[in-house]
Amino acid sequence: MIEFTVVSSLLLFSSCLLAASRASPAGNVTEYAGSPKVRSTVKARQTTSSKLVFAHFIIGIVSDRTSSSDYDADFQRAQSFGIDAFALDIGTDEFTDTQLGYAYESAYNNGMSVFISFDFAYWNPTTDAALIGQTIAQYASVPGSAFSAVAGAPNVYFAPNFHPGESDLTVLDGAAMGNNYAPQDGVLVTVTEGDQEYQSVLSAAQGYIAPVSPWFSTHYGAEVTYSKNFVFPSDLLWYMRWQEILTLQPPFVEIISWNDFGESHYTGPLSSLHTDDTSSQWVNDMQVPHDAFLSMAQPFIQAYKDGASSPDSYITSDLIVYWYRITSKELDCDATDTTMTAANNASGLYFGAGASAFSSFALSRDGEQVMSATSLKVIQDSCPCGIYNFNSYSGSVPAQTYDVLGPDGLANLMDGLLVACEPTPSLPVTPPATTVATATSSAKAAATYPPV
Repeated sequence: MIEFTVVSSLLLFSSCLLAASRASPAGNVTEYAGSPKVRSTVKARQTTSSKLVFAHFIIGIVSDRTSSSDYDADFQRAQSFGIDAFALDIGTDEFTDTQLGYAYESAYNNGMSVFISFDFAYWNPTTDAALIGQTIAQYASVPGSAFSAVAGAPNVYFAPNFHPGESDLTVLDGAAMGNNYAPQDGVLVTVTEGDQEYQSVLSAAQGYIAPVSPWFSTHYGAEVTYSKNFVFPSDLLWYMRWQEILTLQPPFVEIISWNDFGESHYTGPLSSLHTDDTSSQWVNDMQVPHDAFLSMAQPFIQAYKDGASSPDSYITSDLIVYWYRITSKELDCDATDTTMTAANNASGLYFGAGASAFSSFALSRDGEQVMSATSLKVIQDSCPCGIYNFNSYSGSVPAQTYDVLGPDGLANLMDGLLVACEPTPSLPVTPPATTVATATSSAKAAATYPPV
């Protein structure tokens, strides 16, 4: 019997604003879109009925990419885990068109699909309506799109993050739920309840994009203009949510996210080229890599696409996947944290407010230990870089490739910090020798639905 063991600790989840339209690669658009290879690809995508898995990709932090090849590794890695398309989250940055062109060209070259996700934290639905339409038209006939154009005219698949009870969902092709919610007045609001809300108003002909996210915390203070600071508790959500997806079997699933380091729910590698919006303060050294989450998700993705109710038959080898917070939730960092002062609250989401141990993991079967390892990341009783860090550290046994932030991704680590913190990767290559525990402690995970 093959076992797939999941060990987790403390917290997770995410929210995101998604409005899906359609798109494709830029540069020599007319010649590119008219090629025989492209036309056959478009036709194939228009007639397919298979379920699709997307990953949310933030364009706003990749201005340092200089060619389509800078996207190749992301697309290739995503495909290896069963991801079919990237939802390209765009704002109104001046480099957006350039990066969309690179992304679509790489998607086409790698047999990947992409589509545009307009982020309305930046777009104005009234004053920017014409520009949004122009952007859709610009990319509608270019290959690489998950929702492809009919020859001769844009054929937009409109699946925004409209909310039941607040918008008319009957006029849509589909709808996307942004993600989980923070507890309200001490009551846990689950993703399942969100699913039920959307399913109650969407017809069978409409496509529901169901979100899946491994974690959520963000910690921007006064050092930036986009301050936001909050945490959503969901210790086992990644595992439980994939179980729910196998029951729900929606037409689309969106992993939130691939590279949103700022909200701590990234599943792609730290080395994925990006600039630093100061998220390095809670991301540096926090992955070996986060895509251990994807290793756990892979058999679920395969089961989902086949309509199976369990991932068991898709698990082909032993693997321990673990994640945990690196400090106790009781740790007091008020004196040095960067969010203890007033900050720009345009987002409406800014809520200001020694000894160490390592984690070891083991798998035993029939009284015999099959595998074991000790994590490289210490659980500490001091404040990392002086701040509250609610990001998760994840890994696996056997261990995956060691992964680090590049220079661009570390450039602003010191911004606003009140204590010295080196902007360099610092994980040890090997874990220290373990010692016999002199005391034990236990922690209760946040509530999950269904209970585990």
